[in-house]
Amino acid sequence: MERIQFTVRWPLQGAACFRSPETELILSDVYWRWVYEALRRGGSEGHRLGFVQAVELGFCDASNLREIIPVDQALLKQLSAVESSDAPSFDRVQPSQDCVVPTAARVLEVFQRVAREATRLGTLEMEIE
Repeated sequence: MERIQFTVRWPLQGAACFRSPETELILSDVYWRWVYEALRRGGSEGHRLGFVQAVELGFCDASNLREIIPVDQALLKQLSAVESSDAPSFDRVQPSQDCVVPTAARVLEVFQRVAREATRLGTLEMEIE
């Protein structure tokens, strides 16, 4: 399994891991929460994505910070509509050791890839670290 990690050491943050059958993507809050906010704002009336619901409502088992999220074409469509130009500035974050500060376009590219891979199973695993 390929592992891609974009984490920061400052400002101090948590991280979330997103797993497809092929890739494990670890993102600090500053990165994955930006994607979440963009999906939340861009959601269609009456249909909330499983990813958005898991973040808003909390995980089914709060003692286990891991959730299996349904992934479908609606998620891929909304991800493709997210504009990297709407991302906050990542200029002031300090990356963790052996990490780089990615561009917003790179964060989107990898998140979209993991979501595409996950559609084969219909689910994406999200774990809060």
